[in-house]
Amino acid sequence: MIEPDTQYRFARATSPNDVQCDLLTASLQSSITSVAAPPRCAHWWFSILSLLIPLSVAVAQPRPFAPPRVPEGATVYRDLPYVTNGHARQKLDLYLPKEGTNLPLIINIHGGAWRAGSKEMGAPLDYLARGYAVASINYRLSQHAVFPAQIEDCKAAVRWLRANAAQYNLDAVRFAAWGGSAGAHLAALLGTAGDAKEFDVGENLGMSSRVQAVVDYFGPTDFLQMDAHRLPEGQVHDTAASPESLLIGGPLQENKEKAARANPITYVSKDAPPFLICHGDSDPLVPHHQSELLEAALKQAGVPVTFYTVKGAGHGGFRDPEVPKLTREFLAKYLMSAKAQVRKAAYIPPPRPVKTTILVGAHNCPLWVADEPEKWDQIVQHPERTPALGFYDQANPEVADWETKWAVEHGVNFFVYCWYRAGKTNAVETKYSSAIESLLKSRFASQFKFTIMWENQPRGGAWGASGVSGEKDLLETLVPFWMTNYFRQPSYLKVDNKPLLFVYDAHKLAKDLGGVTNVPRAFEQMRDACRRAGFAGLHILAEYRGLDPKELQLRKDMGFDYTFAYVWPIYKPEQAIPMQLDYIRKTRDLNILPEVVTVSQGWTGWRNEGPIYRIPPGDFEGLLRQAKDILATMPQQSLSSKLLLLDNWNEWSEGHYLAPHREYGFGYLDAVRKVFSDAPEEHVDLIPEDIGFGPYDSAYKARQKQ
Repeated sequence: MIEPDTQYRFARATSPNDVQCDLLTASLQSSITSVAAPPRCAHWWFSILSLLIPLSVAVAQPRPFAPPRVPEGATVYRDLPYVTNGHARQKLDLYLPKEGTNLPLIINIHGGAWRAGSKEMGAPLDYLARGYAVASINYRLSQHAVFPAQIEDCKAAVRWLRANAAQYNLDAVRFAAWGGSAGAHLAALLGTAGDAKEFDVGENLGMSSRVQAVVDYFGPTDFLQMDAHRLPEGQVHDTAASPESLLIGGPLQENKEKAARANPITYVSKDAPPFLICHGDSDPLVPHHQSELLEAALKQAGVPVTFYTVKGAGHGGFRDPEVPKLTREFLAKYLMSAKAQVRKAAYIPPPRPVKTTILVGAHNCPLWVADEPEKWDQIVQHPERTPALGFYDQANPEVADWETKWAVEHGVNFFVYCWYRAGKTNAVETKYSSAIESLLKSRFASQFKFTIMWENQPRGGAWGASGVSGEKDLLETLVPFWMTNYFRQPSYLKVDNKPLLFVYDAHKLAKDLGGVTNVPRAFEQMRDACRRAGFAGLHILAEYRGLDPKELQLRKDMGFDYTFAYVWPIYKPEQAIPMQLDYIRKTRDLNILPEVVTVSQGWTGWRNEGPIYRIPPGDFEGLLRQAKDILATMPQQSLSSKLLLLDNWNEWSEGHYLAPHREYGFGYLDAVRKVFSDAPEEHVDLIPEDIGFGPYDSAYKARQKQ
């Protein structure tokens, strides 16, 4: 694949900036590609050039390029190294518009057959006036290093940009990759291989290299099929001297595994971002069929894709006004989205709850308090976990309203808050209860439900009591407190007019009450208290994350109604999904104590003690679908068939979280919405900055200044 002036011509069609030609003179470029399909008399000329150009490219050193003209008022940072002490090509230019914060970013990847070209080529600087930032990157060429060096560099550049987003006012969750020809191949790889960690090497590995949209102009995909679909006088690709062969380090048909590794289609999954593909149907260098293959793979995976065929057009140089129009609309839809159309609001827009087929809850870890900002230290080490709320204080009712909005708009009906008792017995002092208090004070409290999980495990030291001193303490101190402050609240979750109470440590409770045999009597008195308060009883659930029949029987003997897991113990990260399903099915089949199913998104531990695993949103969607199928096998009218628990909404430090965050945005919540509701897939997700709200991190910032 040879592209003497690809980026120059596609830039001219979409951007007002002049870009110098990289390989040939303008007259020679015109001879090759200025017409959509070469006339017959020119076929011999193209055929000769197709043999000569690869040789000239291979021996020529890339020439320096004149920087593009920067629009008035814009700021440019040139030659920013995205790899410390790296190759001379591992640099980028960053262009910022005259004004704006949290800017969406277009990442321009130049063409040049992976043998030539420069970041000065084709940067769409006209988009600065539309409120975008633009980064234009260099990467190592195939004469410097064979594949995967090129995609490794592109991913390194994305990670660097994300790591430095705050410094340059970039929105780290709104990046688009845009390229033509060889640049489009790399842009497509950024899109489909976003989660392919094999290409993430070097620095800033805590940052994601995913992009949120891809603009692909006539890029190659499956090198092995190029010659089978080339035009009669089109470029030959299977030779050892072709750009594709030089890229992978050997003749294509003799290196099929290497060619497959460089194929963006290899990595297509439902997690890929939306694609715009534009390709001329008379392209003599990259067959139109290459884009057909990519479109088909994306559609099959359920990825939004727009494929536009430019009639009669060759390798770029599009004169069809539909191409820039489609590009503007695509980027506005997926980078600006409807957010750009939202006015600054007086308050958070009211939630638009979606209906779900079952009750979906999420464990909520309420540790994010103003007087303990050090809780965020672990997230500083893993910035990809950074919440959309920032390093927030959960006591702010606005924070609760954002969480309610995000939850109910994606099919999460309730939270199970970890509830901590601290201090002396015979009185109730709580710790970290500000999340519940802020929910109850919030404007949207009536649209959301909550319940509590009593974190009664032993803690000792200055913490004081976490459990109870005995039955009297439980029945005369704790239960009345719960009844008044929680159970009677309209927002507290009841099923069949019974409040739900989750208990973390069954063994500790048995010890506190003087033995297993004493627990059923205490539970029955708790249920009687609920009946006297007008409820039909009380559902009591015990945490357990294993398959030991003795442990399940113990909880049954204590009088628990159901078992549930807070998180599943996954010791083989690559088996995170089948291991969870195995726990769930085997617990059901043991038929000792009914279960309320929990599905886990990931886990790392507070200090990365692991085993560390994280399930990407697309795979998480598949896990949810399988869990939903299991619920259908549970006894009807039981909580087992009515409830599903998600692990975890916001356990940021332990590495399991579903709430919107830097790496996957709303990906996990979108998966929940797809599986458990019939709501349209297209919807608008807002974060605070979109309507002029936040940040909610004043306590954390104050600590940083100390």
